[in-house]
Amino acid sequence: MKNSESRRTYQGLPKLLSRWYRQHGSQLFIKLQASVAIASILSAYVPLPAMAQQAPPAAANAAPPAPGLPPAPVPNYTQPLSMHTGNRDFSKPHQVFPNYLKTWEPITVAAPVTSNSQRLEALVHNGKIYLSLADAIVLGLENNFDIAIQRYNLDIADTELLRARAGSGLLGVPAGLVQGTQGGTGNTSSSLTSGGGPAAVNAGLSGLHSVVADFGGPLMTRSQSGTPASAMDLNFGGASEFQLAEVSGFYWANFIHTFASDILSATDLVALPTNVNINSSCNAFWNGSSINFFRAGGGCPNTAYSDVILHEYGHGIDSSKGGILDGGYSEGFGDSMAILGTRQSCVGRDFFGAGTCLRPATDVDLWPPPPFSDVHFIGKRYMQFVWQLVQELKKNNSEDESFQIAAHLDLAEAAANPISIPDAVRLSFIADDDDGDLSNGTPHCTELAAAADSRNIPRPPCPPKKMAYAWANSPSAASYTPSVAYSYNSAGGPITITRSGQGTYAVRFAGFGGNGIVGGNVQLTPYGPGHEHCRVHNWSSGGPDFIVNVTCSNTLGVADDTRFTVLVNWCGSPKASRVFHR
Repeated sequence: MKNSESRRTYQGLPKLLSRWYRQHGSQLFIKLQASVAIASILSAYVPLPAMAQQAPPAAANAAPPAPGLPPAPVPNYTQPLSMHTGNRDFSKPHQVFPNYLKTWEPITVAAPVTSNSQRLEALVHNGKIYLSLADAIVLGLENNFDIAIQRYNLDIADTELLRARAGSGLLGVPAGLVQGTQGGTGNTSSSLTSGGGPAAVNAGLSGLHSVVADFGGPLMTRSQSGTPASAMDLNFGGASEFQLAEVSGFYWANFIHTFASDILSATDLVALPTNVNINSSCNAFWNGSSINFFRAGGGCPNTAYSDVILHEYGHGIDSSKGGILDGGYSEGFGDSMAILGTRQSCVGRDFFGAGTCLRPATDVDLWPPPPFSDVHFIGKRYMQFVWQLVQELKKNNSEDESFQIAAHLDLAEAAANPISIPDAVRLSFIADDDDGDLSNGTPHCTELAAAADSRNIPRPPCPPKKMAYAWANSPSAASYTPSVAYSYNSAGGPITITRSGQGTYAVRFAGFGGNGIVGGNVQLTPYGPGHEHCRVHNWSSGGPDFIVNVTCSNTLGVADDTRFTVLVNWCGSPKASRVFHR
């Protein structure tokens, strides 16, 4: 039944459409004609939206050029132009991988173009300038010193954005025109002014790298009103224990984030919850997503202070670099952040009373730890390694340089997410290496080795120390081999001293050279009753032999044959020491 009804309905459909068209078709046709007419008129005046780059309009039929003149140039439809000095985005930090050292490499920015553009010459034909309005505008822009200089401010502004994301203070961006340049005027100012009347500023302890939560009471806030003409001092100086914990938590969380910014990406530990004044005592912890600190009690201070905050944040850094793979290492790395950040050899100062220390970095705990040791006790070995590394570096570097080098190596190994303390030490050597070959040593191989050996932690080997010395006791001989009892060459080659003139000598240590690498350190001492003067003129170390050129004179400065001793040291591998500036 349903099928027969459907067939009858379908067969009657043409009749219904025919009847509807006789009644309404003429009106529909008139409406369609009107719509097309309106659309035609609008299309002549309203541009249609583009799905892609807009095409240039078709050239109109131009009048033929006057006799003797070239045809009018085809319009050059320009595209959006970047005003930056190069392709680098200064608002983004260096990537740590695959090159750890790229962060400290200098960045070369192209110098501004101060010469006139060549566009004007291209517009000259047969001694005449064919200059369109567009050409005139472009010439004015290309030859404007202010524009050439202000383009650098875009990169400076991007760098300011990067500093702001890292929690650093802003240095400002130059503004205004440069005096005395083309396009500028002589009375312009290079300072920014802000307008407006009185304004209220409300501030709290919440920022890009730390959001403080007080479990003991309301959070501190500061509010002040002022005008652009006067500075406002939003002082967050805390008076009570809980207030001091809030301020300390916020300050040191931001400090350590900036300290470790070399390995932290823009998404690492963002707005980290910093929970203070929790109702317990004598502890603090990282729970995988926040750092947490207890109020004073049980003979312990409020734990929201520098050492402890830096330690707990260290767990966060370790977690952000691929997860905490070894509890002992993570505790040691947290401790290393505390001692490097405070430059103090104690983690947990005054923890159990004035003058006490929870974990001294000067303790000597050897690897391996006893079985079933607490992770904090295991981690002490890595903290002690880092502290000893600083002490070894101080033997040849300033205190600031020593802490900078140690911090760079410590953070670089953490970025590789070590699986144990010996692995972290191994990664420190790799981070220090500068040619991808550990077999020939690293710039600070000697210091790293001494620090690891002080706690018996396994490490990569360093090349043996190279040393050579000689006593030149035959000043008038043309050429001779010094006494074996008073000479030495760790390379095993012979030593030859040659006299080329009055008071002029060359001491050759065969096989002691760097074979393509230069380096070494030379010390020279004249030998005699006290009236002799000798100095190192220069030395050559890049070949197979190490050659020291010496000149000697008497008290009047006249060249004179003199006895002397010479000592050559080439510690570790023939590589130059590096200092990493933070």
